[in-house]
Amino acid sequence: MVTTTKRFSFNNNIDFKREGWDKFLFSASSLGYIMQEPRGKSNMQMWTEAKEMWTKKKSELLDLQDAGKGDTAKAKQLKAMMDKQKIKIDKYEPVKDVPNLSDKCKTHLADLYTVYTTGRTEDIISKYMEKGTMIEEDIITNYAILKQRFFKKNIVRKYNDFVEGEMDFQDEDEDMILDAKGNWTIFQFNRARAKPINPLYHWQLDCYMWLWDKSKARLVYGLVNTPEKLVELEKKKLMYNFVGIAEDYEAACKEIEFLHSYDDIPLAEKIAIFDVLRNDERIAAIQQRVMDCRYYLNNFNNVNKMFEDDETED
Repeated sequence: MVTTTKRFSFNNNIDFKREGWDKFLFSASSLGYIMQEPRGKSNMQMWTEAKEMWTKKKSELLDLQDAGKGDTAKAKQLKAMMDKQKIKIDKYEPVKDVPNLSDKCKTHLADLYTVYTTGRTEDIISKYMEKGTMIEEDIITNYAILKQRFFKKNIVRKYNDFVEGEMDFQDEDEDMILDAKGNWTIFQFNRARAKPINPLYHWQLDCYMWLWDKSKARLVYGLVNTPEKLVELEKKKLMYNFVGIAEDYEAACKEIEFLHSYDDIPLAEKIAIFDVLRNDERIAAIQQRVMDCRYYLNNFNNVNKMFEDDETED
């Protein structure tokens, strides 16, 4: 039987319907979703630019009027442009303080709102997530063997006024926190280490460095044999869809077993490391984004009225 992984945990002891969202703590795993940069201009930018443009055109019109050219075609054009900017000013004035959030962030906030106000969750049945959970301690063990030192799984969850999280383990000798991530197969593992650190994981490490007051963090990707239970499930899926003779099915099962077993690969090639340094500007950005998200959640029932579509100048 495949187990399920919850998308959210109920660590916020708040009555959101009565108290609002001003004290809601975002988990480390949520940060990668809420920190994605939005497209387009914010309401504040649109309001500011409209005001600046109106002021500029007003100044130009006054210059024409002072020169006795207040009734010229140019003056009429400036008046029309001012009227256009005044419409924008009036439009964005009531919503200029509403934060500009990405679509991915808004989707995540909508899910949070549903979870915490109704008690309902969407269970994700994912072989990738299940393997990641099952092999986490194996990755820590392999990393310890590689470093020839002992590391213990962390079980402490920390909180501040903005975020909460539970890092995987720490290296006291190097004074850094570490987070372990597993991959489904060697293909995903090599793809991950061939690219820069996944932004979702980078924000997660930012959160842990903030909570544990560390200046360094390390993401440890580990390639570990897929648990037998999950391999057997892959064979069953193959059996349901297989067309052919028994010998071919048995050969395909052998291929599945080979794909998910890495005992032939040296340990040093089954660990990939990404180091990041603490960046207080990123932490400050988290604080601001958390406040923006709380504002959004507090006004969730009015978001369609409050959040205007971005516009561009003609």
